[in-house]
Order: sequence, then structure tokens, then C-alpha cells
Amino acid sequence: MYVLCPYKQLYLVTQNPAHILRYVVLSVLVYNRLMGCLMAVLLGLILSHSVPEFLDNRFYIS
Repeated sequence: MYVLCPYKQLYLVTQNPAHILRYVVLSVLVYNRLMGCLMAVLLGLILSHSVPEFLDNRFYIS
């Protein structure tokens, strides 16, 4: 991924309407990838915390 100066990006967007669509698609893809990573990390943390406690509780009950 390349990061452009926002002013240059804004200039390109105002010059060519096709860039608006590309910029939106690009930002959505980046956003989805970031959110996917965050969700995976959160899910991993939640599972790693809840599963051992759940198993311990089951063994204590039985």
C-alpha cells in the first residue's frame, strides 16, 4: 500500500471524477482490512480468556 499526501490526493480527486470512485473503493478496502484484523484480534483475546475459564468451570462442576 502506498500513502499519498492528502493535498495531492484531494487535487487528483477534484481534477478527475473517476478518482473519487477509486479513492472510495480503496478506503473501503483498507477500512475492511483494518476492521477484519481488529475483529480477529478481539475474537482471539475473547476466546483465549473465556475458553480456559469455561473448561475450568466445567471440570469444577463435575
